[in-house]
Amino acid sequence: MKILKRPTLESTLLISITAIAAFIRLYKLGAWSFWIDEMCTVQYACTGHWYEGPMQISYPVNFLITGLFLRILGISEFGARFFPFLMGCLSIPVMYYFVKKMFNKETAILTALFLAFSPWHIYESQNARHFSLLFLLSGSSLFCFYFAWEEKKTKLMIASALFLIAAIFTHSSAIFLLPVYLLYSVLLHLGPFDRPEGMKTRRLIVTAFVVFLAVFLVVLPVYLILGEYLLAEMVAWNPPSNIFMSLIHYIGVAFICISIFTLLFLLHERDRRGLYMGLFIAVTIFLLLVSAKFTIASGEYAYPTLIAHFSLAALACTKIIKILPKELRILGVGLSCILLLTLVSSDYLYFRFENGNRPKWKEASEFVSRRFEEEDRVGASVASIVEFYLARPVHWLGQLDVNQVKASKNRYWFIVRDPRYQASSFSREFREFLLNDCQLMTRFEATTGPKRRDVEVFLYVP
Repeated sequence: MKILKRPTLESTLLISITAIAAFIRLYKLGAWSFWIDEMCTVQYACTGHWYEGPMQISYPVNFLITGLFLRILGISEFGARFFPFLMGCLSIPVMYYFVKKMFNKETAILTALFLAFSPWHIYESQNARHFSLLFLLSGSSLFCFYFAWEEKKTKLMIASALFLIAAIFTHSSAIFLLPVYLLYSVLLHLGPFDRPEGMKTRRLIVTAFVVFLAVFLVVLPVYLILGEYLLAEMVAWNPPSNIFMSLIHYIGVAFICISIFTLLFLLHERDRRGLYMGLFIAVTIFLLLVSAKFTIASGEYAYPTLIAHFSLAALACTKIIKILPKELRILGVGLSCILLLTLVSSDYLYFRFENGNRPKWKEASEFVSRRFEEEDRVGASVASIVEFYLARPVHWLGQLDVNQVKASKNRYWFIVRDPRYQASSFSREFREFLLNDCQLMTRFEATTGPKRRDVEVFLYVP
């Protein structure tokens, strides 16, 4: 009877956690305003222009699938975000299965719980971008590669390569996994770790070499074109220090500290799981920070490492509960609760004050729409979004001349990110014009950590 009850309880817990996660991610899914990258995704998906540029052609998967969902559900926030929502929900039971297989059932349940309440995971599940699908595909490739060596299974090695190819064509940052796989295979031979059974099988070694060489040759032409374009055309605007601080903010100081201590413990015990997860985190972040020195980069490129941080933190909690005497096991339970509370408190800020990490372009556009007169004109620092919500032509401030505005007999509405802080959005002359010659009508506030996302509405009356 005990054998029959345990899977039932386990399944009930997993289904409940996944259902809670789905409810959280469905909340305000279609209410948040689009932000600039989401608007670009919608435009590429609807027009098919994703195949025109080296960046978009290198990862077409998300644009194709988003286009399909927009045709089915309509061009809206909900339609654009429904597929990332599905992938976010699906990733929880899938990662649960892999973490359970790598560590144990208790660690997997706690990891699933952390993912369900993670504000970063919630954000990407509500974001019409690549990263929700990338998390699922990269994580699946990562674990399949590990278990291929552990279980001597050629099918898992091939599955890892297929997941990796799908991940690469979802977003090019998935290529960071290739050096992780290479270094892990080499260090297991050179380091003090016991080699898994698969690395003693010549057939599997040859299969791994051939399969991942094929992956490299498939993606190499795309990356050569993409790399040349990024280095030549895309200025490095996001410094490594900013990316590093973003990762600390989105993952959480507590999770980072505990996952590092867990890695050190596993490495001290010569546990190859620590080597694998440590390489995944370290190599990804290192390559991301190096990339940021030369071209565009974002902390979201390290989003797949969230599963490593959370599973290691969950392992620490379960280890404490198992190792300590019965009267001290409350410490492990307490640590789990504290970690969970940090996530829940961040979720409260995300939904209550941070507007889902988005500027309130939609609300600002609705404000103007209610007061708009027939001869009025509109300018915006992000014209495509405001144009979508107003359904009328909108001037981009980067191409709007102050003297022409002053010479016009029309009223002008300006919807901008706070001009006191977003100096790069428009010229200094235009910023002074907004602050000195225009009337501030209202401000829509949204702040995420150190980032200000306030949107202000100005009116110029000639």
